[in-house]
Amino acid sequence: MSIQESGTARPAGRPRSEKAEKAIVEATLDLIGEGMGVSELTIEAIASRAGVGKTTIYRRWSNKEDLVVDALSTLKAPLPPLSGTSVRDDLIALVDAMRRSTARPAAVA
Repeated sequence: MSIQESGTARPAGRPRSEKAEKAIVEATLDLIGEGMGVSELTIEAIASRAGVGKTTIYRRWSNKEDLVVDALSTLKAPLPPLSGTSVRDDLIALVDAMRRSTARPAAVA
């Protein structure tokens, strides 16, 4: 490990690519938006769509549920508080919030 001039240790390895992370999140949202359910969603499908390897995804998220929650949190609508009792219940709450937020503009128009 080398030491930088400031005296702090430099992290080993290549820095994470923000471009790859954005592509992964967008691929996840695209697949969900195309009607793929979370149970059908695979890391392989996300990696293929994003143009990255599966290891790139697993370095950032330990499982697809964490990735889906992070991807959904990037959406503009304010997220409801999540109970944390089950991934299923949390995802239902997030999808309901998304559904309500997309219905509002149509009701106003």
